[in-house]
Amino acid sequence: MKSAEELFIIGIAAILPTYQLGIGDISTIIDNNGNEYLVASKVKTILNRLARIYALDLKQVRRKYSHVIRQKNIVPIPFSEHFILIPFKIRKPKAENDGSLGYISLESIYKIEEIKEENNVFIILKSGKRIKCLVSYKTANRHIQNAHIVKNHYRELHSQFCISVQERDIANPWEQPATKRDIALLASQIAELKRFLNINKKIPLS
Repeated sequence: MKSAEELFIIGIAAILPTYQLGIGDISTIIDNNGNEYLVASKVKTILNRLARIYALDLKQVRRKYSHVIRQKNIVPIPFSEHFILIPFKIRKPKAENDGSLGYISLESIYKIEEIKEENNVFIILKSGKRIKCLVSYKTANRHIQNAHIVKNHYRELHSQFCISVQERDIANPWEQPATKRDIALLASQIAELKRFLNINKKIPLS
């Protein structure tokens, strides 16, 4: 069974809402190798923990990129250039507070497969895993296109920042000695990472 650190090295491909008998509303995480894990937290909680690890303000990020893609809801979340989570409707909630959305990493998507008789799709991951999404082929395509727009904007924004830093002739911060504050922040992020997952067991997705 992998630790949280190992899972982050492999990479997260998807975070999906899951109903587990005797437990309730929890989540399934799929890594980039196709391994699946039950996590004793709701999807929203996992996103908030990821945001703390990446020092990201989810509310601000969603507001910012909703303007970029000109769409208020279903906004892709860029944790980094190569880790952008796309919201997809995964299920019909059984209770009012149960979420319907799961999140799939843009970098992990291989293709979309249409289920014509249901007007739904399977998102096929590069690992070969298939995730059923309750959206049309057209809608799924639009979500992925929006994620590419977000990725391009994110890349451009950060490349401009790097150029600006070089123009001001500021030394690369990664080459500077770590301060006590840096070490404390890193220790805090590692502790949060270790708390991130409560992995119970590997399960097959139905």
